[in-house]
Order: sequence, then structure tokens, then C-alpha cells
Amino acid sequence: MIKYLTIAFILLVPITEQAYACKCSGLGNYDVVFEGTVLKIEMDREAMRTERYYAVYFEIEKTLKGITQSKVTIYTGSVLLCGMNYEIGKKYTVYAINDEYLKTKYCYGRELK
Repeated sequence: MIKYLTIAFILLVPITEQAYACKCSGLGNYDVVFEGTVLKIEMDREAMRTERYYAVYFEIEKTLKGITQSKVTIYTGSVLLCGMNYEIGKKYTVYAINDEYLKTKYCYGRELK
């Protein structure tokens, strides 16, 4: 029994939280594109199954399209709904769509190294 549990553990460990059915196509028609650092992340448990589960607050370092502010809030869903997984203090390129609020998904951005 321990042998089977060990094998199962070894097989499951490499799976990351992004190993689900989110499909990414090429770059879309984004309203806002910028490079910025995450200042704060707030979660709304009542919005868990929506694109507004997380409010991610950014300090913008470089605007590439669509905004003039130095700070902006972007909304994203949980990773189970293909939301982007941001971390406080990290810098990202963000591609967002304006749908009465700025929203992003897993495929819309990347962490800058």
C-alpha cells in the first residue's frame, strides 16, 4: 500500500496549479497593456465564481496601451476559472480587457524576471 501511495505522490507532485483546462490563443485585442508591480491583492469570497474574485492593485512602471494612471486595479478570477495568479511585490506585463472594469486571465500576462 505504501508503495502505491509513494508512486501516486511522485506522479502528482510535478502538477502545478496551472495544469488545468485553460487554453491560450494568440494575443488578443486588449484595451490596456502595461508593466507594473503588484502592491496589494484583495479576495472577494462572494465573487469566487466570477472574474472579480481577486482585485489586484498595481503600480504602473511602463504604459504600453490604454491608460495614463500611475496605479490601477485589475480583476481576475480564481485559478480554477483560468484567473491569473499574481504575487505581491512581483512585476508583470499585464494585458487587460475593459468590460466596465479592467479584467485579466491566465493567458493575458506574464511575470517579468
